[in-house]
Amino acid sequence: MRKEYGKVLRKACDEGMAAAGMGWERQALKSLWLMPGERAYARRLSDSLTGWCVLSPHAERDSFTIDIGWSRLGRFPELGMRPSALVAEVDFGRDECWVRLGELATGEDICWEVGTGVARSMADLQAMVTPLDAATARARVLPCVEGALAALQAHGEAFLAEAARHGAE
Repeated sequence: MRKEYGKVLRKACDEGMAAAGMGWERQALKSLWLMPGERAYARRLSDSLTGWCVLSPHAERDSFTIDIGWSRLGRFPELGMRPSALVAEVDFGRDECWVRLGELATGEDICWEVGTGVARSMADLQAMVTPLDAATARARVLPCVEGALAALQAHGEAFLAEAARHGAE
């Protein structure tokens, strides 16, 4: 993701995740399970369950995805891959799990696309490397962040609440 988009994306996600209705807190952690450029957010769902959310900007394209999951082990989930399960196959009894928010929201593994990210001509390639002003970057990124956060509220919160209910049984 180009740096102008990444800067706006990180700031907007930090603010949106911390908003009163969401209550997610950014976690400054180093983990083998996080890639460079990713941001982790956490929220206590119950005494024994922590919900996790990871913002993953794409390294090469102007897009991002969000993974959500949980851990009953008091740590950032340490699973070999993210997502660790297809939504249709989630076992809420697992100690740790990751799913892709886009799949929860749409049934497909989607990314939020800020730009086309595809150069079809020399002019497209030039436009992709030309620096953007902050206002243009914000105008392109904010609708995507708003869509992702709306998906988190509409689909991710219910998913994590189900995990918390299952753990209380």
